[in-house]
Amino acid sequence: MIAAFIARLRRLLPLPIAVFLALFFSVVVLLFILIGWYMLERMDEVKHQVAESNRLAANVEMERALNQLHQSLEEAATRLLAWEEVYQQLHDPTYYQYWRNNRALQAGHLPHFISSLALFDKEGDNLDRDPAGQQLPARLPPGRGYIQMVRGHGQLFYFIPIPDRGDAQRLLGYAGLRVDLLETLLSQNKFNQVDTTTLTLTMREGERVPVETLRRVISFNPHGLVETRELERVMRESLIHFSLLALCMTLLGYLLVSRLLHAPLRCLTRHIDDLRNSNQVVRGDSAQAQNPLCLLELELLRDSLDEYQQKLYDMHNRLDQKNNELWEMAHQDPLTGIANRRAYDEEWRQLLNLVRGQRLSVAVLLIDCDHFKAINDTYGHATGDEVLRVIATTLRGLLRDGDRLYRLGGDEFAIHLINSGTNDAERIALRCLERLAAYDFATLGISEQVRFSIGIAVAEGTDTERLSNLHHNADVAMYLAKRPGHGKLVLYEDKLAEQAGELILSNRYINAVYSLIEDPSCIDLAYQPIYPLTADGHGIYEVLTRVRDKTGIIMPDTLLPVVIAEQLESEFDFAVFRRIEQSIIEGRMPVGLPISINIGATTLLERQLPVRLEPLRRHLQAEMITLEITETALISDLNRAAQQIEKLRAQGYRIALDDFGSGYSSLRYLANMPVDIIKFDISMIHDLLRDPRQSHITETTARMVRESGYLVVAEGVESEALLTRVKECGFTHVQGFLTGRPAHRIDPNRSIDHLPGSF
Repeated sequence: MIAAFIARLRRLLPLPIAVFLALFFSVVVLLFILIGWYMLERMDEVKHQVAESNRLAANVEMERALNQLHQSLEEAATRLLAWEEVYQQLHDPTYYQYWRNNRALQAGHLPHFISSLALFDKEGDNLDRDPAGQQLPARLPPGRGYIQMVRGHGQLFYFIPIPDRGDAQRLLGYAGLRVDLLETLLSQNKFNQVDTTTLTLTMREGERVPVETLRRVISFNPHGLVETRELERVMRESLIHFSLLALCMTLLGYLLVSRLLHAPLRCLTRHIDDLRNSNQVVRGDSAQAQNPLCLLELELLRDSLDEYQQKLYDMHNRLDQKNNELWEMAHQDPLTGIANRRAYDEEWRQLLNLVRGQRLSVAVLLIDCDHFKAINDTYGHATGDEVLRVIATTLRGLLRDGDRLYRLGGDEFAIHLINSGTNDAERIALRCLERLAAYDFATLGISEQVRFSIGIAVAEGTDTERLSNLHHNADVAMYLAKRPGHGKLVLYEDKLAEQAGELILSNRYINAVYSLIEDPSCIDLAYQPIYPLTADGHGIYEVLTRVRDKTGIIMPDTLLPVVIAEQLESEFDFAVFRRIEQSIIEGRMPVGLPISINIGATTLLERQLPVRLEPLRRHLQAEMITLEITETALISDLNRAAQQIEKLRAQGYRIALDDFGSGYSSLRYLANMPVDIIKFDISMIHDLLRDPRQSHITETTARMVRESGYLVVAEGVESEALLTRVKECGFTHVQGFLTGRPAHRIDPNRSIDHLPGSF
């Protein structure tokens, strides 16, 4: 709700300063109202607290007065029981009426507040046969006493049992006392907290109430209510006067601010409008400038605005001149001088709106330089930039008026052909290929042949769906043109749509490769033991790699061709090095265990290889790291490879030749490369049990290699029969599912320097 209010307020802004002034002073007035309301609330709270305090004090005072009355009645009862004449009247009531009228209240034995006295026999009958004159009952009522409203006066009747002096357990009779309750309370007590003018009994005429509930029928008000009301009246009047004064001050402040700030600001605003609407500099003699402002700061601000407008006016023409240049820079590729990707996107949307629904053919040509990254890496980025300029210049010279050439990024170019059918698009694409192939790139220092691929897609404006997918279709056609078995120029057809899925899948693998190069944590490492078959041998853990992406696991046989096609072998291997270091830090591979890492031929020839291995040497000695050379058939420079291997061995690393026997030139590599370990290919190992002739060749080769001083590893051992045969052939190490499957974590207590006992 608050966010919606703020959003609505922003839509209303800006507002005139008068509105803000009105809002400000409205808030001030509201603040005073809230303060007054708060003060009234506090005043009521204090009043209630004072009233409650007075009420409690009055109640305490009344309780004390009632206790005093009760104590006085008890004292009167005590004195009455000590008077001998009371007992005489109970024994012989012959002269009782005379005694009661002349002696009972005048002998000085009872307090003055006792207004009547009556005696009752032990059966509870009044000794006076006509007690109405004394206002005492003819028969003793139950209880200790009661209060009765008699002719508007509250009378307290109090009854006292009189025991026999000889036998305290036997009663002779009773004595009854009558007291004017309110008169007695007022005469015996000086009330400070109780307002005696409000002291009343809440009883009807003739109503009787037991003496035990006396407090319930006494009603009174505490002192102080009048003073509190007067104080409240004074405070309310003061608050009203204060509010009126604050309102007057607020109005006065509003008038002053309006005169000193609002009016000058409006004058300054009009002056700014003159500056904005004028095509020339507004001089100081203008009507607005001649009107002096009230505040010095506003005058200085107006002078600064005039000076600033002068500078803006001077820069205006130069900015106009630069606008066109900036637009061209935003839509032009700075390297080649042709339109860039932003221009392509904008003009493509305009082109769609122009031809949609019309019988007008549109063709899109996507041109890509094959293996351009390899050219950049081999000959440098300066040479790569020259290649891109040559492509742009060549293509631009072949286009017709109205055709547009774009560089979409990297080595990818696009051409829009308007009102061109399939034949025209193919003819122009073929001319592009011929001209590019005819260019002598050797002048740029490039010895290899530079090849290009072109994808073509054509649609009419009436075919809305095909027109919308035109760029995608051209992309699919170009992807197919780059693949082996296709011509370097492919025209998109509907039957090629099924192969679009392969493009998406390939893009997934390419994205996965680039992702793992940036973040090696998506590489899953597994460690497979390589056990020694000799008593003096030592085991090794081979590091195997898998790659995870959002859709699942990508196996090496699927990913490595993409790595090779993208010429990222070295970057991939270096990412694996970083992931192995992370695994050591995470404790998945204990420090001190020998490992074997697969590297490609390109990585072996990389000058930075020893530097890239240095982080691993912070955790492992060089002697514990074996580098397996994979895909040996791709090594074309044996001399450089041998020199690099010698340098690595001199630093302590061990070198293994992987997949021995899988290529036609493996023996040639073996004779020219100073390696330490030879790993026989799985196919040769499996032939030990299938083909006697091949088994003999494998056994003879293994013995020859071992006798030449190499360690010999048999890969793919998956049965005990094959393990027995491998031992017979003289292999020094064995690797396979039988002896140990790959694991994501190495058990530090597990020894790999000899085969498990079950073997």
